Amino acid sequence: MYNLNAHIDDKISKENIVKQIRRLTEHCIIKSVEGKSRLALALSGGIDSVVCAWVLKQLGAKFDAYTVHFGEYDYNRKYDLIWARKAAEEIGVNLHEVIVSVKELDDNFDKILALSKTPSKNKVVSAAGWFFLGRQMKADGIKTLVCGEMNDELYASYAISQKYNYGSDEAYEKHRLSLVRNAEKGLNVYKRMIKHYGINMVLPYTDEAYVNFCLTIPGKYRKENKRMKPLFRLAYSGDISDEILWREKQEQGKEVDAYVAEFKQRIKDFYNNANKMKNLLSGKK
Repeated sequence: MYNLNAHIDDKISKENIVKQIRRLTEHCIIKSVEGKSRLALALSGGIDSVVCAWVLKQLGAKFDAYTVHFGEYDYNRKYDLIWARKAAEEIGVNLHEVIVSVKELDDNFDKILALSKTPSKNKVVSAAGWFFLGRQMKADGIKTLVCGEMNDELYASYAISQKYNYGSDEAYEKHRLSLVRNAEKGLNVYKRMIKHYGINMVLPYTDEAYVNFCLTIPGKYRKENKRMKPLFRLAYSGDISDEILWREKQEQGKEVDAYVAEFKQRIKDFYNNANKMKNLLSGKK
């Protein structure tokens, strides 16, 4: 599907890359919602979902946005919830806030683990967010969820990718390919959580033409103004405010690490017990 041996195009100008990013971004977002009804958008407050919201609004699509927030800590701190609120207000979209308490997570934790089928704490944290979003959206009659996942892989803009900003372009490009190659497992977890509620998750940034173009962008453009994903941001300069466009990335994992730390042992115990039961049923010791 994807050209993981794509040739890096060092001759294309920065301006042309930005134009192509915008053209392909809008094409894949519009294509993802064609013929779909009862739309919703997962709005984290990050630039990927904000661009989806802006494009859908310009298209005239009817949709509400949803965001999830773990815990009862200080809402005045600049977590994603605050940025989701700012983006929703600026773009003019109704935002549903799903606030998850410790008790709710505790009560549903084993079910989340069973559905997610992953022993990774970070993926479980993300899966939990999709679980509670899906539950609320089902209650609201949502049928299709637009999601901005995959763009972080295409621009290698995760926290773990920061170290590649100071190495060679080739090392960054290799890391980017690795993220794209391994993205499917995580995306399948998220889809499974949403599908549990009878909702179809669509992922515009997995579009083949968009992905293949992004993989040709030279690594020298990986960071600008101390921000990763600069050319994607520049593609919407003047349409989305600089405050939101160039916001500092807040990793969800860091935001909720302390919140879910007490569940780490439960994740381990759950999978140990699941493996024991599997071995018992198969006759293994």
